[in-house]
Amino acid sequence: MESFLETACRNSLGGGIRQAAEDAQKGDGELIRFIENFVMEPNRLSAMAGFTMAECETIHAAARVAEDLHHGQLRKGTDIPYIMHPFGAAALLLREECTPDMVVAGLLHDTIEDTDYTIEELAKDFGPNVAAIVEGCSEPFKDRPWRERKEHTISYLSAAPRQIRFVSCADKLHNITAISRDYEMLGDGLWRRFKAGREDQSWYYWGLVESFRHELFVKTRLFRDFECMVNKVFDAQY
Repeated sequence: MESFLETACRNSLGGGIRQAAEDAQKGDGELIRFIENFVMEPNRLSAMAGFTMAECETIHAAARVAEDLHHGQLRKGTDIPYIMHPFGAAALLLREECTPDMVVAGLLHDTIEDTDYTIEELAKDFGPNVAAIVEGCSEPFKDRPWRERKEHTISYLSAAPRQIRFVSCADKLHNITAISRDYEMLGDGLWRRFKAGREDQSWYYWGLVESFRHELFVKTRLFRDFECMVNKVFDAQY
C-alpha cells in the first residue's frame, strides 16, 4: 500500500505543496504526518514548495520555536496539544501557496498572546516582516471585555494588509473547522468551553466574514472555505 508520504509526493508533482497540504486538512493524524514530512524536512519542503533552503530552514525553526513555546498547552476543553492549531494554520497557508514569511507567521501567530515570547524577540529571531504580521494577528487589549476585543479585531481586519488578512483567515478557518467537528459530537454543550456563547460567537464569526470580504480576497480558497464553514456552524441544522 502506498504510504502517506509517497501519495503526497506523487500528488504534488502537478501542484507543488498544495495537494499535500489539502490532504492534511482531513484530520489531526494527517496534519501531524504533513508537518513531520514537510515542515520538519527543509530539503523536501524546498523541493515541493519551491522555497529556497534558507526559507525552509526558517520555517522549520519557527515550527520548533512554536512547539517549545506552546509545550503543555491544550486546545480549549480538549486533550489536544495546542500546537496542532498553529500547525493547522501553517498547512492552510502552504495550501494557498503563500509566502514563507506568511507560513512562519502562521506557525507563530499565537506566541505573543499566549506565551512569554515578546514581539522584540520575534523580530530579532524571524525578522520585522514576520513580527508585523504576528502583531497584526494578535489582540492588543487582553484586559478588555470579550465583545470590545472582538469588535476591535473585526474593525482592524477590514483594512488590514494582505499578509495579515491571509494569516488571520487561516487562523480563524482552522478554529471554526475544529468547532464544527466538535459541535457534531457535543451539540450545544460545546459552547460552554468559551467565554461567549453561541449567539455571540455567531456575531463574531459573521463579522469576520464581512471583514475579510474584499474584492480580491473573496476569490481565494481560504475565504470561500471560511465563509462556508461559518455558515455550516451557525446556520445549518445538525
